[in-house]
Amino acid sequence: MPSVESPFDEVPAGFRPVKAWRAVEEEEADLPPRPPVDWRRRLRIALLVAAPLLVLLGIWWCFQPRGYHLVGTYPGTEVTVIPSRQGFLLRETRETFVLRDWVRGAECWRLTAQLPAGAQLNYSLSPSGRYFALLATTPYQALLTVWDAGKLTCTVPFRGEMAPLRRVKALDDNRYFVWWYALGRSQAYLISPDHVPPRTQFLTSPLDRYAVARGQLLPWNNADIAPDGKTMVAAQGTTFEYATIEVQHGVMSLSHRYTGFHSISILRGPGYVFNNCLFNGGKVLTDNGTLYDQSGLVANANGWRHESVSPEGNYTYQSRQNLAQVYSPLTGEQWGFQVKGTHFGGDTAGDGRYALAWYKSHAPRVLEQIPPVQHLLAQWPQDTLALYERPGRLRAAMRLNVRQWWGERNSAPAEWWWWPSPDGHAVVINMADMTKSKCMLFRW
Repeated sequence: MPSVESPFDEVPAGFRPVKAWRAVEEEEADLPPRPPVDWRRRLRIALLVAAPLLVLLGIWWCFQPRGYHLVGTYPGTEVTVIPSRQGFLLRETRETFVLRDWVRGAECWRLTAQLPAGAQLNYSLSPSGRYFALLATTPYQALLTVWDAGKLTCTVPFRGEMAPLRRVKALDDNRYFVWWYALGRSQAYLISPDHVPPRTQFLTSPLDRYAVARGQLLPWNNADIAPDGKTMVAAQGTTFEYATIEVQHGVMSLSHRYTGFHSISILRGPGYVFNNCLFNGGKVLTDNGTLYDQSGLVANANGWRHESVSPEGNYTYQSRQNLAQVYSPLTGEQWGFQVKGTHFGGDTAGDGRYALAWYKSHAPRVLEQIPPVQHLLAQWPQDTLALYERPGRLRAAMRLNVRQWWGERNSAPAEWWWWPSPDGHAVVINMADMTKSKCMLFRW
């Protein structure tokens, strides 16, 4: 009879009889016991290896530019936003002005003016943000109204033929300059509410008596006064007139010093209300960077183009192609940096520590050499605001998505403007068209 193989006759690979397993267990029992795992030692080794990497990562992170975050959005009626040490001024309605702080956008003070019907307005905020002056003018009269931290302090009426171009300047010492030029006659007024009796709370000095250059009246319709109130400059074409202002025993005198033969942009910005050439200490910078003071020409242009003056009149932002420089005509202090794109200019904070540059970024040149991606790079250039800190360190940056911020699918704001805060940690951006205005505060 043939034998029948049972499936249990096959021994699986690796199978050991019970006796074999017992032998293995006896052999292992004879070995010394394994020491316990020292997890603390392993953790220390891991930390020693990771610590240098973490330190390098932290150093790299510290030098990376920060991004801005939106603090708040505020309504308005025009694109003009005026910076100060305390905050930024917005015009919410035709009669209402609000000063908001740089940290949370909270109201510092608010005022509502009583305006004559059909009056044209010109207003000024002192560099500290405390004093505010509003000049409302009709064809035959003008009314200057002054507030201290949002509280009405005085009103000064002016009678007679009014000029189409009028200016008012508020200073930190609670003095106010008002001036205009019309019909061959110039007028300037100095208002000092603290030191002059109410009935005679403004003093006048006719400029056509003191400020005559080359036998002609100075063109004060395109003029401005320095933040310290001691210098006045008027421009016409490629020349400008330099005059000093002195007040002694309650009497104001304005003396013409000389004529300069350089082009000067007296004012800039929306509404042309921002000082663009005058500094404290009698310093004046022309468009090409030539420096003047009370004695005349101090230094010729050195290739740097003058862009803007800090609100307090101590520093300027200058540019030369994709290079930027913060410069103080008062002390000669300067520091600079290079922007990564097409440079359009910028501004500097009050103490000269920070500078805000505006440029258009571009794709790396390596990518521009690759034909398949060249058509995609057409969307690469973007407007950028970048904040630099002395001596040239990039601290923060943001893309200017103006169309997206505006919130209209088929339209963009007609104009927009920005200012950095004095401490460099905030940027206020204001956008406007013919019907509305939108202001946004960012911080990093």
